[in-house]
Amino acid sequence: MRKKSKKKKRSLKDLGGLYKALQIEAVFNAITNNNAFFERKVRRWFSKNFNTPLYDTYKLSWPDILIHYYESSVEDKSFNDTLDIAMDNYLPEFIHRKEEEDRAFAQSLVEEQRLSLASGKRKGKGKAKGKFKKPKEEPSKGKEMMNLKFDDKDFEGDKE
Repeated sequence: MRKKSKKKKRSLKDLGGLYKALQIEAVFNAITNNNAFFERKVRRWFSKNFNTPLYDTYKLSWPDILIHYYESSVEDKSFNDTLDIAMDNYLPEFIHRKEEEDRAFAQSLVEEQRLSLASGKRKGKGKAKGKFKKPKEEPSKGKEMMNLKFDDKDFEGDKE
């Protein structure tokens, strides 16, 4: 008969310590919800919902898995609920960014106009550049418009 060696007993104790350490790490990760935990959680979700072995999910790209995860979180919601989520969580950031871009663009236009006016005052004293000709009017048109006469008999409106 073979006698059980103490070495095996130690390894079982060490293994028990490893289990305990991994359990503590798992609980800690779940509480802190760090990036590594989130990725493993999403990969488990993908594996479960798409009947894919967990180790095969590591062969897929992370953005592909993540987009499925986010889409599935809103696909069962009504349009109004999805719109509320978008307005509350995502659109304020885009609106703020757009307002900043618009403000910067408007400021650049004001600055460009100020520089344009400043350079125009120095060079041409505010006059437009280029050779512009004043359009010539036909002499008869201007005089005819001034000689028009209106008579009351031409008016066929309500008479009191």
